[in-house]
Amino acid sequence: MSAVSHETLSGSVPVHGAAPRVVNATRAAVYVAGALILAFTAHLHDASFGHVFFAALTLILAVALMVAATRTSVAPVRVLAFVQVAASAIVGVVSLTPLLSGGSGLMLLVIIWAAAMAVSDVLGGWMMRSAWSPTDSFVVGILGAALALAAFIPGSNLDTEISAPLMGLLGGYLALAGVYLGIAAASVGVSPKTSGTVSSEVQS
Repeated sequence: MSAVSHETLSGSVPVHGAAPRVVNATRAAVYVAGALILAFTAHLHDASFGHVFFAALTLILAVALMVAATRTSVAPVRVLAFVQVAASAIVGVVSLTPLLSGGSGLMLLVIIWAAAMAVSDVLGGWMMRSAWSPTDSFVVGILGAALALAAFIPGSNLDTEISAPLMGLLGGYLALAGVYLGIAAASVGVSPKTSGTVSSEVQS
């Protein structure tokens, strides 16, 4: 083969990273919007507000990621996006029910969601490392893991003491991860690993 299309890797995976960019941009938009809402509503951060906000955040994220997943033909990216859709939708629905109410219930939901997102991010980066750099996925995964660990706030009266600091931690995660994902989505060009793969195919 004398020439290889600059649009695909091994005939099917986009080397320019368009598939993860769509998902990253979607998450960035939802995360940054959520961080801004939390920043301007600090005086409202009780357990009731936390449950409503977290439900809205995760359900909107689930819908947005579902739409983004349908816009990519790269199977691993699509599958991992649907995993995050499922995790976000489940915790969002549960957050609106009395099943896990109060500050302690909110804490558990945030921990479960953050851990699920972290695991899926790290696995996604590892699975697709041969196509593009996994750094973005690993960094966001580490941020999610940090939120899951930091969200465990011991106290004698969790229902009244935990909501405000928990919303602060969630807001910090949304801001950091949102900005990072936005930068990752806006990145232009081919990753060094992918570029090398394309070059070797052209030479062959």
